[in-house]
Amino acid sequence: MNRSKIVFLACILSVLAIAATSSGFLWASWALARNEEVDRLELLGQRIIARSTRAYDSAVDTLKKLETSDVARCSDAHIQAMRKAQADSLYVAGMGVFDGNFLQCSAWGRPDIRIPKVPPDFVTEDGVSVTLNLHPQMSGSASRINLTRGDYFVLVNPEVLLDSLTEPGNRIAVATESGSVLATHNDPDPQLLRSLIDDPRDGVDSRYVYAAVREEGLLAVAMRSRAYLYAPFKKYMLFLLPIFLAVASVLVGGIVWATIRRLSHLGELRAAVRRRDFIAHYQPIVDLRTGRCVGGEALVRWPREDGKLTPPGDFIPLAEQSGLVMPITDQVIDCVIRDLRPLLEADPLCHITINLAAEDVRTGRALDVIQEKLAPTGIQSRQIWLEMTESGFVEIDAARVTLQRAHQLGHRVAIDDFGTGYSSLRSLQDLPLDALKIDKSFVDTIGCETARSSITAVIIEMTRKLGLACIAEGVETQAQCGYLAAHGVDYGQGWLFSKPLSAEDFIAFHRREGETPALPA
Repeated sequence: MNRSKIVFLACILSVLAIAATSSGFLWASWALARNEEVDRLELLGQRIIARSTRAYDSAVDTLKKLETSDVARCSDAHIQAMRKAQADSLYVAGMGVFDGNFLQCSAWGRPDIRIPKVPPDFVTEDGVSVTLNLHPQMSGSASRINLTRGDYFVLVNPEVLLDSLTEPGNRIAVATESGSVLATHNDPDPQLLRSLIDDPRDGVDSRYVYAAVREEGLLAVAMRSRAYLYAPFKKYMLFLLPIFLAVASVLVGGIVWATIRRLSHLGELRAAVRRRDFIAHYQPIVDLRTGRCVGGEALVRWPREDGKLTPPGDFIPLAEQSGLVMPITDQVIDCVIRDLRPLLEADPLCHITINLAAEDVRTGRALDVIQEKLAPTGIQSRQIWLEMTESGFVEIDAARVTLQRAHQLGHRVAIDDFGTGYSSLRSLQDLPLDALKIDKSFVDTIGCETARSSITAVIIEMTRKLGLACIAEGVETQAQCGYLAAHGVDYGQGWLFSKPLSAEDFIAFHRREGETPALPA
């Protein structure tokens, strides 16, 4: 990935970070505003239920007092007592007594006409008959709730259940759990009201913020225009603004820092390629049957100014993204020929493995470079093994052409890190391969009772059936070595035998441990 692409990607990520943070900021502000309004409406609902319960209890107490009165029914004293009880009550707007199915008298006196008893809409658990939307003659057109117990009744003005609890904008109602609406105030939306009675909940829709509270056998509904949310929304936006700015600054700052670091790293990598700074270390490959060194794997290293060697995992991914991996491969080829030419010319049975990047596998370019470098030497093509990871097989047809040409030129080909990436059994069957390397992650499971440990034996068996040489990476213990040898693995490399060595140390190691037959064709 070149500099302009990195900068472009950083800009896109910064925009996305700001957009994501802004969305979170707005969502949090809106959620807090919504919760504040819903909590306020729920509290209002609880107050409505508490007031309605007090009104009902007060009315029932009045009925009980009427029933236990010793004054003769509908006498002047009785009528006067009912008038006083009505005046003393906060909730009762009328009361009286029936004689059978007709009104005998009320707090307003004795009726001039026969007024029949109205059938109740429902009866409460404590035996009180309730009639809603009653329009008694003495109240004119006003609606009343009638509570009857025995022969006595009281009238409750539904407005007194709600009028002292509301403020402009609130639309409220109280209903029984069975769905009978007792009272409403400020014309709550009938469709939403019925929906909340059927399914009590809180929330916000396109017009209202609302809440429904169920307690004491009653259901209170409160709703308010959605427009009332904007004031608390703005309040919370101002409250959360410093947090939003801090989070956005951290995210964008992190992206800028990572971009600068990556550009700096990329710049260093480009300069190192131009200066040809890269060297190779060599990790011995050992025949597990004899314990002798048959060759090694060339591993690129990047020497830094502080004297430390940067391993390939820290820069090869960036080199692959930026198109620098191929000139690095060329430098590794030069290092192998320069460092090990005397050894390879003297011992034609020794081989060195060179890793090819996915782009080299796709184009086959590295084959021409190797042939050009080998021409003036006595090193044979079969002494240079080519190793590629599974990512090099993404374009399978191009990889097949490269591998076939490599075979024609005399090179051996191995697949690295099998089982951790793209390839599959089909890859092994379709491609001209000579060897398979078992990834260290599988070797590490040897001796462990895990699901992954069983895969190691499967890979070894599969390799044998395909007629490929098998090389195990990352061998670190004698137990691992014994297991691999017992299961027919041909070769191993790892710290049990040797760490990656400088050219001089590798040559010395090979002279001590070498001179073993080459891998079978």
